[in-house]
Amino acid sequence: MQIPELDYDALATDGLLPSLAAADAKQPSGREQATVAGIKNDEKGATPKRSSSLEKISGFRRSETVHGSVAGQRLFELLDATLRHEGFEPGNTVIHWHNHSLGKNAAAPFAISHLANAGWRLLLQIHDFAEDQRPENLQHLLAQTGASKSSTLDAVLYPSHANVSYACLTAGDADVLKQYGFAESRVTTIPNSVRLPSGDMPDREPALEKVAAAVSIPASSKWVLYPVRGIRRKNVGEFLLLCQLLPKPFIGGLTLKPDTTLEAESYERWRRVAEAYVPNVVFDAAHHDNIAYADNLSACHCVLSTSVAEGFGMAFLEPWLASRRVVARNLPTVTADFAAEGVRQPDLYDGVWIPGDAAWVKSMKQNWLSASEAAWALLPPELRPKQSVDSVLNTHDDKIDFACLMPSEQIATITRVANDDSFRAEVLRLNQSIIDSITETPPTDLIESNRQTIAERYSPDVQCELLTRSYQSLTAPREVDVEYRDAVTRSNDRRMIDLVARSHPFFPCRVETRPVATLANDSTPSM
Repeated sequence: MQIPELDYDALATDGLLPSLAAADAKQPSGREQATVAGIKNDEKGATPKRSSSLEKISGFRRSETVHGSVAGQRLFELLDATLRHEGFEPGNTVIHWHNHSLGKNAAAPFAISHLANAGWRLLLQIHDFAEDQRPENLQHLLAQTGASKSSTLDAVLYPSHANVSYACLTAGDADVLKQYGFAESRVTTIPNSVRLPSGDMPDREPALEKVAAAVSIPASSKWVLYPVRGIRRKNVGEFLLLCQLLPKPFIGGLTLKPDTTLEAESYERWRRVAEAYVPNVVFDAAHHDNIAYADNLSACHCVLSTSVAEGFGMAFLEPWLASRRVVARNLPTVTADFAAEGVRQPDLYDGVWIPGDAAWVKSMKQNWLSASEAAWALLPPELRPKQSVDSVLNTHDDKIDFACLMPSEQIATITRVANDDSFRAEVLRLNQSIIDSITETPPTDLIESNRQTIAERYSPDVQCELLTRSYQSLTAPREVDVEYRDAVTRSNDRRMIDLVARSHPFFPCRVETRPVATLANDSTPSM
């Protein structure tokens, strides 16, 4: 059943302020949606009649419908009527809702509370937090809820009800919900399943010949693949820097370009930086008609990920199934889960270190703090996350992590590595272990161990079992749930925005706005 009102607010504008409805023209990506698991009592295929479910508020004019709770009431009535029309009932149905709190549809949290009160069972699966460096989303939610305190907004976004349970992709995100106050019995971890594309994977040599011909590089190259869409949080500048430090014949390949305007502007800026200073990097490596993902993956020497934030981290696991090593920036919120399942990760790194004197390092840290404050300036001061330089950045005064630099300083660093041999040598010395991980041939036992572990622990069967248990726990007969009469004490001393900030550090590249930083002599007009 297709329900347009579940779409992003830019397209499903019922209940939205006109100014906010026009603020985000992003097309739907399927990241926020609801599905139904249940037993249908009939097979009627007719389109449900919606008029009866909306009559209660038919007197509202659009100009008066300026609060998310009004749109939420409408959405609830529509969902309730649609499901019942199709033969679903609260007693035999679980509504599995993805990313309800992300802020792409401000009516969703209100609708969910109404559904729970009406007896529907809901599994709310959080892939991403609005509190994780998405200030625009939170600003939109604040406007739609009218909340003036974090505790108020948290109560709306994270309902506590006997008919509601939560699921996360990682144990780290699940811990955030538990620290907030939800009982362990109401929070579960359901990781993604990990599979290679169907069909046989090609051998390395013919795959490399095919890729090399498509992207115009020598067939003798060592292909270092970054199989992602090059959006801001993928930290593309760091990928360029590491490729810049690689010896011949290593060549980096970034596979996909972004779709949205801001992300595309950032991506094209990094393309121009590469053209000027990092010639051994290929952009758009997947945008060739005769090159499939399997070709790129089979052709590569290893996979390199410089991402500073992931909801699950598929790129950390999938390549091992194709017997390809993964070298990646360590993201404890995702990599800790992999280690707990037995995946061996000797090639994770905690930072790409850039040398500098004490005054320069101090100024870079101040820039980091200023960027963080600017990113959250959309929100009232009392609703911003509590964080400081000392709580996030290292204590060194002679070097700093490249990912903590502003994009303009990242460009300046890449430029200096290209033009200053002594500086390049020092950067290489500080990061030699990362370069060794990329260039060396991995042990056979490491490849085989991880391949078997991931195939077993992240199979669709395992995910299906976890999902089924979650549904069963929601639908099992139970007595009145005393625990949820006052399940979570709402307090500004325990705010979701602070809990998320502790496990999801701030990096300036994630929140860069237009106009993006460019090369000093780059006269390319803004998009």
